[in-house]
Amino acid sequence: MSDKFIAYPAIFHPTHDVKFPDLPHTFTEGYGLADAYLMASDVLAEMNYNQKDLPEPSNPKTFKLENEDFTAVVSANLSAKKRQLRRHVRKNVTIPADLAT
Repeated sequence: MSDKFIAYPAIFHPTHDVKFPDLPHTFTEGYGLADAYLMASDVLAEMNYNQKDLPEPSNPKTFKLENEDFTAVVSANLSAKKRQLRRHVRKNVTIPADLAT
């Protein structure tokens, strides 16, 4: 089975805040431009890995940018994020009382 990838345009602000106009609840920030881009890819995958109906990506040329804002297309591997989040398993174990203290 092949992995599912998505790509959406994002608006990067000079303060390294990142938002996705097509996905209103998907935003992040970073310590620098490179970190902001990595965080944007991660939040894009984490917030949307289980979404069934994602909107079509908008044309970045239609965005109204302020001052030094710029756009970039950010991609994310939804299948990898889903696998990463499902690795954790909780198991309850019963042990003798003298070992628990």
